[in-house]
Amino acid sequence: MDEIEKEKRWWEEHIDDESELKKPYRSYYEYSRWRKTFGLIIDHYDFDEKRVFVGGCGSGIFEKQVNRVSKPKEIVGLDLSDKMIKLARIRNKNLENVRFIQGNLEGTRLPSNYFDVAVIIDALHHVPNPTKALKEMKRVSRDLILSEPNALNPIRRINELKFKNEDVKESSFIKWELKKILQELDYKKITCYNYNFIPKFIPEKTIKFFERIENKLEKFPLLKEFSGAILIIAKGE
Repeated sequence: MDEIEKEKRWWEEHIDDESELKKPYRSYYEYSRWRKTFGLIIDHYDFDEKRVFVGGCGSGIFEKQVNRVSKPKEIVGLDLSDKMIKLARIRNKNLENVRFIQGNLEGTRLPSNYFDVAVIIDALHHVPNPTKALKEMKRVSRDLILSEPNALNPIRRINELKFKNEDVKESSFIKWELKKILQELDYKKITCYNYNFIPKFIPEKTIKFFERIENKLEKFPLLKEFSGAILIIAKGE
């Protein structure tokens, strides 16, 4: 069994339908992190009248949320797991401009240059060959929005050890290495943002307090490089 099939099997075995459909409101930590991620993306990219591809779409949270604040022309979500696709269709059942397909990011079989932007949120680090997936994103879309775990964050690196013996791939990225790959793929403008300093073990009652500190850390020179996540917006022209 190859790495992609192992990954797919792991997700099929570990998804709980009811719990998945409660995202991102299962905990205040989860909601806080999602609000930060989605807010950064919306603040820096206009989705109105755009054709949007969402790679590793999961249960379709982004597709539903982006339709609430903008007017995309079309959104296509892709996920490796058939079970996730089913849940994504349930979550977005009333949205006519959204559709979901099963597949993997390394070879989507979608038409070249069809989309205005590809969005990948916390999915690239599960892909066996991230560079191949990024090449595929460049083929199918003009722009790229990428949010992934930061390899320079020590807590993130420790968490990866929990999945060392699992079939699911769990890793992270160094911002400069990703930026170099995107430059080689001929993206014309690449902007990076560091965010998410709040670790998951922080008591929920204290998260609102730490959110105020987090906003300052994200702007602090050098220290910001150790954030929990990085957001990259790359434009093709």
